[in-house]
Amino acid sequence: GDDAAKDASAAGGFPTWSASPSSLPPKTDSSPSLCCTDSDSGSPMGLRTHSELENELVLKENHLVQTYARKEASKDKYSSRIAELNQELKEAYAMIKVQRADLCKKGLEIDRLSDLYATARAQADILQAQRAKDLSSKKETAIQRLAPIMTAVRSLRVHHKRIVAGA
Repeated sequence: GDDAAKDASAAGGFPTWSASPSSLPPKTDSSPSLCCTDSDSGSPMGLRTHSELENELVLKENHLVQTYARKEASKDKYSSRIAELNQELKEAYAMIKVQRADLCKKGLEIDRLSDLYATARAQADILQAQRAKDLSSKKETAIQRLAPIMTAVRSLRVHHKRIVAGA
């Protein structure tokens, strides 16, 4: 028996015991009891009554039902909150869509106004150049018209000085 167990252990396996009582290890009184015990009271389960076991099962069942009910309530609460958040998200996306459309319209309006400004600026530059040309032309015309008058004024001054000097 022991030799066979050692051979099996050495070979990497587990020992096998034959069914004969002489090959089983002897049981001693100092070995721990392997009977089932109630973890709360430490008394052997065999000593518990049927009604105690039934009461324990009812308590465990009630505990499971309460736990399940709490989980279902939490699930319902979270499902409700998720639905609210999904609705808020849908509304936010709708608002973003409206704002994007508004920004697009404003961008198009800015482009249109920029084009109008560029056109108006170009026209203003053309008009400014035309005005400068016209002023220059008018100035030349005025100078040409004023030239004989200025000559007459100068000659009057000279005569005036002579008259004043001769008097």
